[in-house]
Amino acid sequence: MAYVNDQSRLNGDLRIKGGELDVLKFMGSEPQQTSQTSAESVAFEVPTGMDLNINFEFKKILYDNWQFGAPQGLLSIIDHEMQLKNFKSSTLGGKIDLKGLYNSKNPKSPVFDLKYDMSKVNFGKAFESIDMVRKIAPIFKYIEGHFNTTLVCSGALDGTMAPVYNSINLDGFIETFDGFIKSYAPLERIGNKLGVDEIKSYSLQNTKNWFEIVKGFVELKEYKKNIKGIDMSISGKHGFGQNMDYN
Repeated sequence: MAYVNDQSRLNGDLRIKGGELDVLKFMGSEPQQTSQTSAESVAFEVPTGMDLNINFEFKKILYDNWQFGAPQGLLSIIDHEMQLKNFKSSTLGGKIDLKGLYNSKNPKSPVFDLKYDMSKVNFGKAFESIDMVRKIAPIFKYIEGHFNTTLVCSGALDGTMAPVYNSINLDGFIETFDGFIKSYAPLERIGNKLGVDEIKSYSLQNTKNWFEIVKGFVELKEYKKNIKGIDMSISGKHGFGQNMDYN
């Protein structure tokens, strides 16, 4: 009762086990269905005056279109900040380990800092389920197969809990082991001009690629590949709009 009356800090350790949790509904930050803009909205505010550690385990967690199966981890709540540790779950046909933080000291522009380790994730499911993937890697729509990735991502959110893309900084590594790019018009045109069908169905088997996002641009580091005696070197960058510069 002292905490409710603003007379004391709330300290403790909790253990929660449940069925299904919809994160955006819980935080009161579902996507807006009206003309209300993000500037008129305020993101979820982490309470102050708390020092809580919550060990949790659910059958399913939903975050927008992203589903996590049998998730478990530790959530620490300390004065405007939530820290996620040891989060493990199945997702997108593979598995994920995640840690990071969310800070709402400025509720109009909360910030996040996350580290992902994902294994054997399906390209198509990632494209369909994660809005950020559709923004930073639209080519995933044309890739069949699976990948591993490690990435560190930080930035700001708007009042509807959506990423502010020009604030995002990201460093990542992606490893593919059974992927193919299919029905992608630019590669089909190149394959037709060179008379090489293998380019039109471009193999991503056993590739390792480094990429980063800086100031709103996604940059793919150079990697080399030989297709039917043709040496290829691929690198470049693109923005979240229509800007693109690849070699």
